[in-house]
Amino acid sequence: LLYSGQRWPDNDERDVCRPIRDRIPRTSPRFSSELQRSQNSRVSYQYDSCRYMSSRCASRLDTLVDMVSYRWSYYRLQVRQAWTDQPIQGQNQSLHYEGRSLLFTLLGGSSSNHRLLAALCIEAGFDWVQNFGTTIRASVIPSSCNTPLDLAFVLDSSGSVGSYHFRTQLTFINNMVDFFDVSLSDTRVALVRFATKVNLLSSLTQHYTKSSL
Repeated sequence: LLYSGQRWPDNDERDVCRPIRDRIPRTSPRFSSELQRSQNSRVSYQYDSCRYMSSRCASRLDTLVDMVSYRWSYYRLQVRQAWTDQPIQGQNQSLHYEGRSLLFTLLGGSSSNHRLLAALCIEAGFDWVQNFGTTIRASVIPSSCNTPLDLAFVLDSSGSVGSYHFRTQLTFINNMVDFFDVSLSDTRVALVRFATKVNLLSSLTQHYTKSSL
């Protein structure tokens, strides 16, 4: 559980999620290329601007809503702030300017419910989470790296690694791949496994989508 005033990880939000490039005005080309309009019918959006967020934020929000619906069928998640191009007092570098931070609450939920909600945010894949008592702020890193590259992972599956550390490797690979645009013309991914022998599990030309990896 994450108690009121606590954050995860216990570092500055911008150190974890990286600073913004610049504020995204509604008239900017970045508005249509980097933001998407959340259409989740199980979410209450306080304002229409609360629907606009980065694709990474939107996917984490959808995952969180599934968790909330499973645990509390009688509570509803409300997004109170997402993207904005309006100045926020004292926050010149707010991640809200790039739609990479969400402020939400569990309508009707108690502070104890919000402690659990904060923990669910971490499980849902948000990169930085803070509990303010009756509201939660959850932020993400930039949605993807657009620089084309060839990315190869070497996976140690020898017996000395153990199941826990093997799963840690898989989690690291999943998180890394999630940061890149995987396609024939963007990032290509290869995976090699070694123990007593070396096996090529996936070559750079074998998979061109994240889901097929």
